[in-house]
Amino acid sequence: MPLETAIRYIDTVFNNTESENIEITFHGGEPLLQNVTWFDSLIEYIIRKAIILKKDLRFVMQSNLTLLNNDFLRLIEQYHIIVGTSLDGPPSINNITRSKGKVVLENIRKLKKIGCFGGVVCVVSPFNFDKMKTILQFFENEDILTIKANLSHAVGEHTDFPKLSHEMIYLAFTEIYEYMRETEGLKTLEANMLQKLSRFIKPPTKEDYRDILICSHPFCGGGITTIFSDTEGNLYPCGTSVVDKNNILLNLNNLNHLSSTEYFNKIKKFHLKDRKYYEVCQKCEASAICNFGCPAFDAIDKVTSKEECIANIKFYHFLKKESKTTIEKILSNANKRLYGK
Repeated sequence: MPLETAIRYIDTVFNNTESENIEITFHGGEPLLQNVTWFDSLIEYIIRKAIILKKDLRFVMQSNLTLLNNDFLRLIEQYHIIVGTSLDGPPSINNITRSKGKVVLENIRKLKKIGCFGGVVCVVSPFNFDKMKTILQFFENEDILTIKANLSHAVGEHTDFPKLSHEMIYLAFTEIYEYMRETEGLKTLEANMLQKLSRFIKPPTKEDYRDILICSHPFCGGGITTIFSDTEGNLYPCGTSVVDKNNILLNLNNLNHLSSTEYFNKIKKFHLKDRKYYEVCQKCEASAICNFGCPAFDAIDKVTSKEECIANIKFYHFLKKESKTTIEKILSNANKRLYGK
């Protein structure tokens, strides 16, 4: 991405947001392919902008960590950039679908030393779905407090990637839960499961969904609380939505040629629900623990969301047979560890 494009993106965001808090995420592809000088120049510009407009600022990066070096470690520590990565378990499992698991693990340790490690996304795929207890025990041994186990989708350049069945997804859910039950929420925590358990005990209200626009809610914040720019200055609702060029909202070079009405019509189209959502999902008791899919991924990979729906219903009935006291103990211990309460 040319520095000029990045600066124009920053100006657009800062000049059009009503939020007092802005989080800048360096995403990819792979952000460490960019040079350090580019980051220094852009971050200093962002900091000056935030001071002038009195915005609270936070920097985040999502990287595969295979290119981390001393120059980037200096940059990350200097600006306190919180860095997350992807690791699908111990290197022997991770390297089935990725590469350089040992390198990633060593670089996680380096980030932990400087206090800038943000967490791990572990992608659940047909190659590791039945190894979730082993994976969580591995992260426990590495003293990694939380991970997020996201389901794989066949999108982008990987539309031929093997898809998860509902049996695979259900097994992954139960293995994650059983690990957290056995460890009573005192060891490694999986964020999606924590959310499911919390919602099972206290189902979200319509107001909760209305007031908080995030992934895993019926309507996410794509194009509303988040906006993503690619290297050419095309703006998308979020980083995930880049898998489909039809999701382009506008281009930074053509800001003056798009009305607010046209912009919001594109956002509405992106978030449009099908009949199933209104006729089935809203009446389903398992919707309390549902993450409602992803409008970007589901438009391309229609199989995985349907399989996840079946697995989610089955897992809800599994939880109904569990002791609420056990679930509440997991949540209580997890909240004490994460938030001190």
